[in-house]
Amino acid sequence: MIKKPLHNNSGDFPLSGSRSVLDRTLDVPDGRRDISSLSNVRWLLRNLRVKNSTHERIDETLDMLKKQFKALKRETS
Repeated sequence: MIKKPLHNNSGDFPLSGSRSVLDRTLDVPDGRRDISSLSNVRWLLRNLRVKNSTHERIDETLDMLKKQFKALKRETS
């Protein structure tokens, strides 16, 4: 199986509803994969490391989720 990169062609993380980051590479409940939802991003930031602590891109993914959290907070303010 070929892993999809976490970055798009511009080098940025795919944000705003992109589900592919979490679907194939991380152990995440189906209901928490949508990262366009502020509540899901909050949940992922608290819980993602529990079942994915040894994942090769856990730190990179958490950094992306922190950026997504900030972007979503700006949208709701």
